[in-house]
Amino acid sequence: MGKRELLLVIAFAAAGFILYQVTAPASPADSNGFSLSKLLEHARRGVQGNRASAVVTSTHTEQLDRSTEEVRLVLKAAELTIIGEQRDDLACDLQVTSSGFDEAEARRWAEATALKIDRAGPAIVVDLKYPREARQTAKLTIKVPSRMRVRMEPSGGRLDIENVAAFEAANTSGTATIRNIAGTVTISHRGGQLTIDRAAALRLTTRGTEAKIQHIGGTVTAQTVGGDFVGSDMTGPVEIEARDTDVRLEQIKALKAPLRVNATNGRVRIDGLRTEARIDGNDTDLTIAFDAPAPVTIYNTSQDITVTPPPGGYSLDAVATDGRITIEDGSVKPSGDNAEQRAAGSIRGGGAALTLRATRGDIVVRSPAGK
Repeated sequence: MGKRELLLVIAFAAAGFILYQVTAPASPADSNGFSLSKLLEHARRGVQGNRASAVVTSTHTEQLDRSTEEVRLVLKAAELTIIGEQRDDLACDLQVTSSGFDEAEARRWAEATALKIDRAGPAIVVDLKYPREARQTAKLTIKVPSRMRVRMEPSGGRLDIENVAAFEAANTSGTATIRNIAGTVTISHRGGQLTIDRAAALRLTTRGTEAKIQHIGGTVTAQTVGGDFVGSDMTGPVEIEARDTDVRLEQIKALKAPLRVNATNGRVRIDGLRTEARIDGNDTDLTIAFDAPAPVTIYNTSQDITVTPPPGGYSLDAVATDGRITIEDGSVKPSGDNAEQRAAGSIRGGGAALTLRATRGDIVVRSPAGK
C-alpha cells in the first residue's frame, strides 16, 4: 500500500470517528478543564439541538391577612389563570415545560424555573424567573381572595381572570378573557382576542385587537386602533375614540346618556339607539338605527351617513355639502343642488332633534323598521 492510499484510509477513519462522536447520544462531561470529548460534545449539541422536553408541576400556598389588598403579577410570558374565591390565602399551581438536549437536562431546566413571592406594603408580588438555558413555557393558576385587586405588568401569554375586586393590566397581548369583576377593569391590549364580560366600569386601550365588551354596569372609555370593537349590554355613559376600527354597538336599551363616538378611517354600526349621542366620523362609514327618539348629532367627512330613525316623532335637520340627501321617511323633501343640499322639518309631529351633517358624502334617512 502506497503513502497516498494510507493517508486516504487514515482520513476516512478520522471522519468516521468524528461523525460518530457528533451524532452519538450525549454523555456526561467533566466539569473542569478542556478535553476533546467536551469539544465533540458541544459539536454534537450544535448538530442535534434541544430535541427533548420535560414537564414539571409544583404548588405553593401563601397565607394572607386583611391588610393585603392587591396581587401584583410580574410574569412576562406565561399562560395565566386567576380565580377569585372565598378564601384567606393565595394558592399557586405551576406547570413548566422546558426543552433540553435530553430528558434529564430538560427536567433540570424546568425545575430551575422559580416562582417568587414577595410582599410590598399592601400588595403581594408574584414573579416568575426562567433560566437562560433552553426554552421554557409556563401555565400558572392562581387562586386569590375575591376581595383583592389584581394588577399585572406586561405579559404576552393567554389570560383568564374572574371574580376579583378590580383588574389592571398594561401592554397585554394574545387571547384574554376577563369576567365578573366587581370594580373597574383598566387594560391596554394589542393583537389577539379580548373578551370582557361583566364589570362595574371599563377603561380600555387596544391596538389590532378583536374586542368583545358586554355587561358593563358603568362608564366605558375606549381608545382603539385597528381591529374590532363590539359592545353590548352597556349601561354607560360611553366614550369611544376609534381609528381604523370596525365599531359595533348593539343591545344597548339600558344605555345612559351621553354616548360619544369619534371615529377615523373605519366603520361604525349602532343598533337600538335611544339616548343622547354625538357621533363624529372622518372617512368613516356611519350606520345608525334608533329604537326611540333621542337628541342625536352626527357629523361625517368623506363618507356617508345612513340613519334608520325611530318610529316616533322627531325633528330633522340635515345638510350635505358636496353630497346628496335621500329621505325615505315622512314628507320632508331636500332642497339645493349638487354643491349643497338641505332638509329640515318635523316628522310624525316632531320631537327630539336629529341633526346630520355630511361633507363629501351622502345622507340617507331610511323608513323606520316596520314602516
